Amino acid sequence: MRTHRLPDDHPALVARLRGADDVLCTLCTGELTDPRLLFVLSAPLIVPPLVRRVAEPDRIVAEYAGAAIAELAAPVSSFTDADHVDAIVHELSELLGTPT
Repeated sequence: MRTHRLPDDHPALVARLRGADDVLCTLCTGELTDPRLLFVLSAPLIVPPLVRRVAEPDRIVAEYAGAAIAELAAPVSSFTDADHVDAIVHELSELLGTPT
């Protein structure tokens, strides 16, 4: 969930999650300006945006591609170096709001 666009039923969801035994965690992305959000998790995870993690898109794309290739039993050659670069360029352009 994005903290600036929480659903109207978020307080009810928080109450249900606190009482659940099978929920590992929930994530709210964005700025944690509302201190009530901290009560959803005992130790909130803050995931910085990819634009501040410039070294990671390469690894992330490689891991997703490897998982997809394995899941689909596709040949490794089905995801080329050019595909890898295109995926990174596309994702970064989306994050920066620039057309590819």
